[in-house]
Amino acid sequence: MLPQKCAPLPPAADEGVIYRRNMEFLSNSNYYPQVNKLFENDEDIDIAVAFWGKDAIKLFKNIFDKKIRIICNLESGACNPQVIKELKKNSIVELRTNNHLHAKVLLQNSQVIMGSANISANGLSFEGSEQSGWIETGVLSQHKELIKNTQEWFDKTWKNSSEITSELMNTAEKNWQKKRTIRLLAKSNESLLGAAFKDIEQFNDRNIYFAIYRNANLSNEANAKFEQVTAEYSNFDLKEKIDCYEEWSELPDNAYLIGLYYGPRKGFQYCGINFCPDEPIIGKFKDEDNDDAEIKIVFKKKSIHGYKITINDQELIKKGISKLWSYQPEDEEATIIPFIDGVKILQKII
Repeated sequence: MLPQKCAPLPPAADEGVIYRRNMEFLSNSNYYPQVNKLFENDEDIDIAVAFWGKDAIKLFKNIFDKKIRIICNLESGACNPQVIKELKKNSIVELRTNNHLHAKVLLQNSQVIMGSANISANGLSFEGSEQSGWIETGVLSQHKELIKNTQEWFDKTWKNSSEITSELMNTAEKNWQKKRTIRLLAKSNESLLGAAFKDIEQFNDRNIYFAIYRNANLSNEANAKFEQVTAEYSNFDLKEKIDCYEEWSELPDNAYLIGLYYGPRKGFQYCGINFCPDEPIIGKFKDEDNDDAEIKIVFKKKSIHGYKITINDQELIKKGISKLWSYQPEDEEATIIPFIDGVKILQKII
């Protein structure tokens, strides 16, 4: 019996071989260098990437001779609206948004990159060094059929995406700030100050404050009102978890407060962590002069985004309390200091 001739590979299988030969696996070490190459060559770029962060603008420097179309997901709250504002000023860039977009695609006539990486943000409202430690992967391909199919998908998605209006931009800025305040922090056993000293950027845009006050005692009238409110909350098993501040209207809502007593005679006490809810709880009453007064209810917390204020943290704060107090020297009874500003003060005395 004569041996049969080997049948040729079918076209689909042959195409598959070509496809594999025209692919490159991308990881953290070569992902962003390949993205840079797309911007540096002479070809136009179509980009469908949902989330953009502050470092993205660097990619567009010294690029004047190509057309760039971008689809983002501005409505998500994970796309930095300031970056989009800057891109809108660039004459070579056309921008649209699609609130269903979660893709990460960069496309040219000769190649396409698909993967997990956004442009300088990872979808969790992280910026700059906050992204460190995240593992990204992707694929770079010059396969013609894949490029053709991706172009058809992009053109269809572009048509189904929206122009970015000023009204939409205003909404996006509010969503961005809200999401920035609750973004995850890197898990660690470090203290709050230890984590901040190591990487201050992860605390950008978070509502955390040092709250320093001279008088730790409530007035009789305020204390009576607080007892009334406490009784109301006892029905919800919250009696052990609430506290209050008297006549301190400057306290921000949706914010963590690191309570610090700093007496007129230099006495110091760390008073714990409190949280002001997004919808303020105010107890109104009449003071001893029969004038209108109020207390603001706060909730006691053991940590801030998983980080505790350790004994060492408290000792460092005690050493720097006079400098913290002088942050706003015009205040005589109480002051609040943004956490990042306070950390910078404390770093100088280490």
